[in-house]
Amino acid sequence: MSERLYAMTASPVAILRSRKLAEAKRVLAGEGGAPLLTAEAFDQTFDVASLAATVVAKAATEAEVIAAIEAQRQRAQAAIRSAPNPAAIDAVLLELELLR
Repeated sequence: MSERLYAMTASPVAILRSRKLAEAKRVLAGEGGAPLLTAEAFDQTFDVASLAATVVAKAATEAEVIAAIEAQRQRAQAAIRSAPNPAAIDAVLLELELLR
């Protein structure tokens, strides 16, 4: 779970996606300033506005996935905090491992 969350929020690729999302929002707001999207659009023969809309849509979908992972993580933390003994903690950790 932590690895997936890292990959989606803090990895170098996630940071790049975050910057592209900021650029996409600027493009769609008519503010321009999108060097990353411009480079990608040039390489893939898309227009920047269409690419910006795609980036925003993908980010919305990814946000839903991140929210589901975070909800699972919060439930696990609560279960660990309220675990009456080490065996109960082990059970929570095992369940998390099975959900991967």
